[in-house]
Amino acid sequence: MLKTFVPFLASIVTIILLYTLGIFIDVEWLDFSYRNEYTTAEGRGLEVGGSILPIFIGLGVGFLLERIL
Repeated sequence: MLKTFVPFLASIVTIILLYTLGIFIDVEWLDFSYRNEYTTAEGRGLEVGGSILPIFIGLGVGFLLERIL
């Protein structure tokens, strides 16, 4: 059980850490952001955007840690 839990936890922690760094240091390729847009003609719109790079890096960390363990 420890062999599967530790890589999963490391993957989740890495993803959260990279997104947090992207927000606080303002690195666009590590950032997750949203923007509300208000227009008079259409009412309200929402635009959500974010990088998937932290997810790929987190999955890579989990995969490598599983191979090491």
